Amino acid sequence: MSIVFDSEQYPFIDIREQSLYENNRIYVYRILKDNILKLKLEPGEKISEVKIKNVFKVSRSPIREAIVRLADESLIDVFPQKGTYVSLLDQKIIENSLFMRLAIEKEIMKTVCSKGFNTNELINNLENIFSEQEKISNNDMKQEEIKLFFNLNEQFHRIIYKYVDKEIIFEKTRTFDNHYSRFHLLESLAKTNVDFAIEQHRKTINAIKNKNYKMICKVEENLLDNYRVKLKTVYNLYPNYFKYKI
Repeated sequence: MSIVFDSEQYPFIDIREQSLYENNRIYVYRILKDNILKLKLEPGEKISEVKIKNVFKVSRSPIREAIVRLADESLIDVFPQKGTYVSLLDQKIIENSLFMRLAIEKEIMKTVCSKGFNTNELINNLENIFSEQEKISNNDMKQEEIKLFFNLNEQFHRIIYKYVDKEIIFEKTRTFDNHYSRFHLLESLAKTNVDFAIEQHRKTINAIKNKNYKMICKVEENLLDNYRVKLKTVYNLYPNYFKYKI
């Protein structure tokens, strides 16, 4: 049975249709997570179970189960006697997630750059995504275009994992990547990472074409270095979104 919404309770939340095979618990979890990752629910924002209950028109049980799952993923903090809040961006979690991503993607690229591994279709798909990103970056990017650019960035990386039959790993690492995903979106909104992302993707495509594993490793390492450089800039723009002062 599909949920009926009261959008006036949380007018800024993006609500998407409930899948036919999606129960209320999974659906509430998916919508809340999506809105946290998209910053519709902001870091540090208090979550009202009563308002969410009124939005989704469900009992508290699926809401509480969704909150427990989001807390396990470090997206929500529950403080007894105080309340439930969207988690602040944790710089330590971001650093660790990037370290893990770097290690995994180096191994994936070792396969992609190996002799005899056919990358024609992969390169074609990556170039199509890259072309769309270039078009967007050449415009005066508004918020919706920035979010589209961000989504294309995710597609770019996902397709590489998928091409080597490692899409499950992509999904698992993105769960641990939740804090970096929000930081990356803030970067995009602040327009501090667009040129960097374009250059990274250009180098990635060229490295895959030339089967240049050393080049791709350097490109991957740039991601962590770039985060450390941009952290201060993003922090100064959104200091209340971070767990630790810089």
